[in-house]
Order: sequence, then C-alpha cells, then structure tokens
Amino acid sequence: MPRWLLALTLLSAPVTASAQDAAALLTSSGCVACHSLDGRAGVGPTFARELGDEDAVVASILEPDAVLSAGFAAGIMPRTVTDEGEARRLARAVLAIGRAPVTPPVERAPFWVLLASFAFVALHFVLSSLGVRSRGVAALGERAYLGVYSLLALAAFAWLVVEWRAAPYLELYAPPVWTRWIPNLVMPVAYTLLVMGYTIRSPTVAGVTAGDDGPTGILRITRHPALWGFGLWGLSHLAANGDLRALALFGGIALLSFGGMAHIDARRRVTGGEAWARFAAASSTLPFAAILGRRQTWPTFAELGWWRVALGLGGWAMMLVLHGWLIGASPWP
Repeated sequence: MPRWLLALTLLSAPVTASAQDAAALLTSSGCVACHSLDGRAGVGPTFARELGDEDAVVASILEPDAVLSAGFAAGIMPRTVTDEGEARRLARAVLAIGRAPVTPPVERAPFWVLLASFAFVALHFVLSSLGVRSRGVAALGERAYLGVYSLLALAAFAWLVVEWRAAPYLELYAPPVWTRWIPNLVMPVAYTLLVMGYTIRSPTVAGVTAGDDGPTGILRITRHPALWGFGLWGLSHLAANGDLRALALFGGIALLSFGGMAHIDARRRVTGGEAWARFAAASSTLPFAAILGRRQTWPTFAELGWWRVALGLGGWAMMLVLHGWLIGASPWP
C-alpha cells in the first residue's frame, strides 16, 4: 500500500487500523531501526507494550526527552518529527502495535535500491551515448527512438521509487535538524529552473540544434537550467536525509543531473559543429560564469518570463502544502 494511502487510512480510522498496516508505516518511517514491534530489546523501547493515550505518545514523539522510559537515557532519540499531524499518524500506528504486537515485516535487501539507482543512472548515459543512439535512430527513426528512450527511463525511475519505498531504513549519518531548512530554501529556485528549462528552446535538448541567435533568457545564465533544477533537488534533499535509500534516490538523481551536463556537452562537441561551438562559447554550464566572464549579458525579466517564475513558484508552493500527504513526511523542520 502506498505510504500516503496508508497514512490517510490511519488518520481516518485509527481504531480499526490493522497492526500490519501500522507496522508498515513505522517501518517505512524508519522507526523500527531503533524500536522493535514484537517486544524484543532495541536501541529504544519496544512498541509492543502499553503506551497510554494518543496525546502522550504524540508528546513523546515531538519531544523525545520530555518523558523517558525506564532504562533509557536522554539524547538517544533525535527530534526528527516536528509536525503534529505527522506525529499523530505515527502515534496511532504505535498504539496499534501496542494492542497487537506483530512480527516485523520481512525487509527488502538494501542491495535492490542501490541496483535500481545504478540502473536508472546508467540507462540514461548508455541510451544517450553516441554509438547506441546513432544505431537506435538508424533502426527506429528519431521520434521512435526518443519514445523508446522515454519509456525505458520512466520504467527505470518507477523501479527506483518502488525500491526506495520498500528499502529498509539504514542510517548512514544523522543530519542536524537545521538541514531540513535546506530543501525549503533551495526548492523554489529548483522548481523555477525546471519550468524555465522545459519551456525554452535549447540546443542541449535532444533533437534541437544550435542556431545563430545565441543564448536567450535563462540560457544566458546556464545552458542546462532543467538539469540544475534536478541536481539542486537531489542535493538539497540528500543534505536533509542521511539514510541509504535517500542516498540511492537523491544521490542518483544528482549524479545523473551533473554528470548529464558534461555528457551532453561532450556529445554536442562532436555532433554540433560550429553552431554548437559558438553557442557554448557564449554560454556556460556553471550559472553566471558566462556573464561574469563578459561572454554574455544579463537577461531581462521579460526574457526570463514572469509566467515561468510564477509557474515555478506556484508548483513549489503546491508541493510544499501537499508534501506531507503525498510523501508521508513534513517538509518543515
């Protein structure tokens, strides 16, 4: 069951929620890394015990050191949940386990999420390489090959998301609470770059060749706006999440984004001719580098497009509101 649907189920019917569903939510949230579901000892106290009322459990989640269980010292549990709605969903799951302890669900081996991440990244580089792409286009035609490419890329990303949801929570490092502000500060820029990158004609996109008019709009700032958007999304979320599955998902997307910039430039140097050479000389991969190097002028706001900025910020605001419901975690520190 998708995490957002499971969370909605627990929210709407906490009394009848099954212990297995509760176990799935607590597992996907990383709680079982320290708390057992069946009475066994762990880093933190087991959930398979009488825990009082819902408000008391919510309070202990929001302020872990306020009320300590016997035998456990302060400072063990990090204060990672600050949203009361999220804490209440977890508390209802904890109480469900307390009423009916369960055997922990069989965990998916972490190898699979790493393999899915590798496949997602490698597929893009292989299918867009000169040798593979030229043979594919010759056999299928440009449009058909792009269609096959898109379907395979979408399938690889879907597999990565499935494995990310199923992967066990394995902490690699514990990011400070303040790092949860990083995505909130970076994502408005990332969303705007994504919108600008996908709504402007650019020779860095498959099937588009460089012309004589030179870079315009956002391309004066960077010739890879969309990839910078994805890269910033990956890095900002990786900074706030220190577990293995986050490394596989966010790290994979960041690697594909920044590696993709170099990959596209190298391929265009071979296939783009003099037109690409002129475009590359008048633009830069690193934002603002061409402007600071006096190879390019600042774009006007009209060039950038107020509607692109509005659409990017609107998309970010919508995701900020829906993040807890869709993803199952509050974006707020």
